[in-house]
Amino acid sequence: MLRFTFENQGANTYLVYELKGEDVTDTLVMGMMSNNNIAGLAPMFYTQLNDQSI
Repeated sequence: MLRFTFENQGANTYLVYELKGEDVTDTLVMGMMSNNNIAGLAPMFYTQLNDQSI
């Protein structure tokens, strides 16, 4: 089961999924989702905090 959390930063609220050690990311898809406006999808941001991907 996917577990999401919410994070507030000022006036912005983000839906957050913290990657687990066994999760594999597709960097091509992440780039497409981060750099394009896709109808019907919320914008995606990938950030990394220390050794922790969030």
